[in-house]
Amino acid sequence: MTPIKNLATEKRYLYMIILSYAISFGLSLVTSGLFWDDWVWADRNLDFFRTIGSEMGMIWFQYWAYFVNSHIILGKLLVFFLNLANGLLIYKMMKKHFTAESSFIITLFFLVIPVNYGRTVLCVSQYSLSLFLFLVAFYLVLLNFSGNRLIVRIIALLLFFLSFEMSSLLSLYVVVALYVWWQGSRFKNFWHTVVKYLDFIGIAMLYAFLKTFVLSTSGNYEGYNSFDTTAILISPLKIIQIIYYVTINLSHSITSYAFTVPAIIVLLPVVYIYVFHPMNLDEIDLKDTYILPLSFILLVFGALPYAIADKTPNLTNWDSRHAILLAPGISFFIYGILTKLKAYFTSIVFIKILLSIFFISCIIFNFSVGRELLYKNHKQQALQILLNNEVIRNNHTFLFNDQSIPNNILISGTIDSFYIFSSMFHKIYGDESRLMISDSTQYEKIKQNALTYSHLRTTGWIEEPITHTVTLSMHHKYGPVDEFKLLIYSLFNKTKYRNLLMDIYFIEVSLIS
Repeated sequence: MTPIKNLATEKRYLYMIILSYAISFGLSLVTSGLFWDDWVWADRNLDFFRTIGSEMGMIWFQYWAYFVNSHIILGKLLVFFLNLANGLLIYKMMKKHFTAESSFIITLFFLVIPVNYGRTVLCVSQYSLSLFLFLVAFYLVLLNFSGNRLIVRIIALLLFFLSFEMSSLLSLYVVVALYVWWQGSRFKNFWHTVVKYLDFIGIAMLYAFLKTFVLSTSGNYEGYNSFDTTAILISPLKIIQIIYYVTINLSHSITSYAFTVPAIIVLLPVVYIYVFHPMNLDEIDLKDTYILPLSFILLVFGALPYAIADKTPNLTNWDSRHAILLAPGISFFIYGILTKLKAYFTSIVFIKILLSIFFISCIIFNFSVGRELLYKNHKQQALQILLNNEVIRNNHTFLFNDQSIPNNILISGTIDSFYIFSSMFHKIYGDESRLMISDSTQYEKIKQNALTYSHLRTTGWIEEPITHTVTLSMHHKYGPVDEFKLLIYSLFNKTKYRNLLMDIYFIEVSLIS
């Protein structure tokens, strides 16, 4: 294949990669809000995280979790740059075997494919770190494949071992083994390669042994991500289901907004002219017949751990974490399809326009998720003010009725986890005596969980039937001007931010008869 010959071209591709990523996820840097299980872990000491880490069977997770939850803004910065670094590592590795254009396309879509809705949420931030450690180790293997630099080998082994804290990476580690086997054809035979890299096989087996017999889950996390023989036997069918579901979900996600078509019309000339038009697609090697099979391998081993654990991803909520390892496979699949299109279409312009439309759709989706999380943060900030009133102070069980969801591009904007409300109450009143739910039909199930799991801040709940309804509403429609003002005030003027929240939101607490 043709190596990168033009340094200016490489720099331009790097700028485009970084800019595309920044537009997609830059909003995550301007909110210090808590989301999902972040609320459970807020304001906790190291002993709490040590307990969680022990129950989850983790080695270093507890220290990372304590650090990012104690330094929220710094934690979000780290997560943002770790995910960007993962993309840049992919780019560096791709350059060793692909052309500049091919490396650029694979990396670009690896970063912007919307398969990780919750990538900026601190409670799953360890996935970004684990993947970073894994990719650094893989890159070191590429650098030192035929060399005998012992220190590089040791560092790679250590990083692989630490990355396995995200246990699903053990599945993707098979791809590393396949790469070593493929490159090992330069050696005398297969067994020669096996012996030469026996330590890399051993490191995975060591972690698998420790995870099974020493670092097993317990306590609140007993049986978490466990599987049995039946799960393994039906995993091939489950893998097909996951890949199919992600494909349909992805197609729906990036085409589900009313504004998508006009946005594409506006952005298409810009993206086409500055991103894809300058690309020399003649540099794409049509002889890369192994690209689609490779994408299939990446998809299968990316989906395997979720299939075995019976986890089905949903790209528009927190369950998107069950699709994190599918991003490499999807990126290679896009590139593989591109090589096939180039073989059958004489118009390179048509192919570049298709790339541009798909790319813009991904960017729009990611940016919209950022807007949704900002909106959720504003709503949560308002609730922390409004829930501090005499009626709530003197009662203990409530039904939450959200009438404040704007009808615009947001995916959901709802707050429905009882432990988020409990954490808010704890922050406001300093105790765990209150429970608020958003679905009365789930009362008995939630009551059991609330009294069982101490880390949900509800074990001190004074048990009683639901007595009051808390309705959150808006004084006026939440529009783009409010959205912009809230963003600016949240960064630079906390007093105006609080006042604007009170101008927008209000609650009514009514007695259930």
